[in-house]
Amino acid sequence: KMNTLQQPWILIGYELFSKEGPHGLKIEVLARKVKKNKSSFYYHFSDLENFTSVLLKYHLERIELLVETSKACKDSTHEWLVVLLNFKRELFFNRQLRINRSNSSFSLCFSKASELLSTAIMDMWINTLHLYKQSNTPKLLLTLITENFYLRITEDTFTIEWLAQYTKEIQQVLISLQRDLSHDSIKR
Repeated sequence: KMNTLQQPWILIGYELFSKEGPHGLKIEVLARKVKKNKSSFYYHFSDLENFTSVLLKYHLERIELLVETSKACKDSTHEWLVVLLNFKRELFFNRQLRINRSNSSFSLCFSKASELLSTAIMDMWINTLHLYKQSNTPKLLLTLITENFYLRITEDTFTIEWLAQYTKEIQQVLISLQRDLSHDSIKR
């Protein structure tokens, strides 16, 4: 759990990291936004490396909350899209982890968060896209789609409409792929 005195620092840091990645974490900027002096930052976190570790831990807690919230969605794609929209900041934080994965701590946190997310949505993913549950295809496909998702999301376009359109695009690609595979097997 988050220390009450550390909370403003963590929330501002989380927001900055979500938008700018690790380069956005400047102690002067954090102090100005929190309306405290830099010595307060050092008192609570000792240095930027420790602060970043606290942010990564907080991120995994937020992803666990996203997972718990998504369990209430049943199999409704629209409900799931609303959950994603409500956890926009967490997804953009994850995007920054993905972009900056050359940092081993970021890579590890991204892997843990992605595993939590994929496990949480796998059944809905399989049902929505009508995939065969016993194959490895759903997980491989989700990995590819997730990579594409993080490349395409922006602060401006991340809306329920965009998410719904993105889901339709995925469905259309799968339908087309299934047709091509069926057609190809008939030709042989």
